Amino acid sequence: MQKEGYWINENIIYDVTNNIHVRKIKENPSIFKTTENHIKNLENQYNEKIEQEGKAREILIKEASMNGWIRVRHYTKPDYWSIQFDEWEKRKETVKSFVEWAINLEIMTLNDELRLSGYFDGTIIEYLYMTGGVKRFLDDTKEIKNKPMKYVDWN
Repeated sequence: MQKEGYWINENIIYDVTNNIHVRKIKENPSIFKTTENHIKNLENQYNEKIEQEGKAREILIKEASMNGWIRVRHYTKPDYWSIQFDEWEKRKETVKSFVEWAINLEIMTLNDELRLSGYFDGTIIEYLYMTGGVKRFLDDTKEIKNKPMKYVDWN
């Protein structure tokens, strides 16, 4: 089974479950506020393809986050959800809304582990199974307003 994956921007959830996150950037550069030229330059500068784990990929994902994109991936070994963004204060409403959406559709469970990472503000928050998982995240963020989310299947 594929690991679930999503790109989120504002209130739109883009499904990338059967894809690599950076491949969607490469296929849709204008949506991510970048260019084919910039992507090729990164590949050339670091002598690596964007799809492989490396510096070019890392830079492209961080640049997408600066443009408001949130990267979500469900890993299965170990089992946890990773949510990466630029800064928690800017993205907390969208992250909370995504988690509520995923719970409502039974994509995520209240017992799942959640790891939140902010590239530029140093946020590292873990909601482990043993300490309440997603349920504790929802309790900790109950004051944050939810917004309606729109799902787009990019696969």
